[in-house]
Amino acid sequence: MKEAGGPDQSDYRKNFDYNHHLEKVRSFPTTLKKKKKMLRYLNSEAELFKQMK
Repeated sequence: MKEAGGPDQSDYRKNFDYNHHLEKVRSFPTTLKKKKKMLRYLNSEAELFKQMK
């Protein structure tokens, strides 16, 4: 799915969003339960990112 800005720009934005997402997760309170939940969430997000490319 190409956007008006072209593939490079949208890839950059996706990666930026993903990195920003990782930052949010790292600063998240890290109880084990929450960590597992976030990991599961992150993995499903990663799958979405792969599908979008």
